[in-house]
Amino acid sequence: FKFNKRQEDYVQEYLDRKVYHPSDGCPGPKEIEIADEVVLILIDTQWWLHKYDKGRGEIDDCHNSTIQDFMLAFKESLKSNRSKHVIVAAHHPMYSNGVHGGYFTLKDHLFTLSNLNSNLYIPIPILGSIYPFYRSFFGNIQDIPNPVYQQMKTKITNEINQYDNVIFVSGHEHNLQYFATKNAHYIVSGSGCKVSNLRMNDNLDFGAEHAGFAKIEIFDKGETVLS
Repeated sequence: FKFNKRQEDYVQEYLDRKVYHPSDGCPGPKEIEIADEVVLILIDTQWWLHKYDKGRGEIDDCHNSTIQDFMLAFKESLKSNRSKHVIVAAHHPMYSNGVHGGYFTLKDHLFTLSNLNSNLYIPIPILGSIYPFYRSFFGNIQDIPNPVYQQMKTKITNEINQYDNVIFVSGHEHNLQYFATKNAHYIVSGSGCKVSNLRMNDNLDFGAEHAGFAKIEIFDKGETVLS
């Protein structure tokens, strides 16, 4: 929490303007109107997953101090903007075919130590599978299979999927992914500095193990294009 606030102070001092949202280590949601019919809703998913001190209540200038408070505010943001194009932005994806989604390659099983150090290509057959199996079925708190992450995913997607005007954008994984699930669209665009493995299957509408970014274009008549 304190690191988050120091980071916020640094960014805003460097840029000489208030651009850090949600602010004060709080969960959000923070609404930003991009155009008359387009609204950006920013949420801090790390706040939900964080195991240590985090912004809570008025003492930390947070309007929402519990998961229940956050979800009520998030529901209201989606409802009040149901006639607009809504882009929900967060760090953590709700769906992923990358390592945080529990997908690992044969290399991850055989050369497990390379996950800790890219130069440690020491084969560890059988025993090396313990680490990827753990992350695939239980996961640390930064992985989708983790129970706390699963709770967050279920609550957020249950609300989003009630509407047909929402695009959810995220990073976390170092690749490019797109999922069309129920009524909503889920984008993973986190390959700005490096690239990680991706499992191609029928759940994934688009995937690329490449550096790059996703671009959303919304036109006057409502047509939306992702490229």
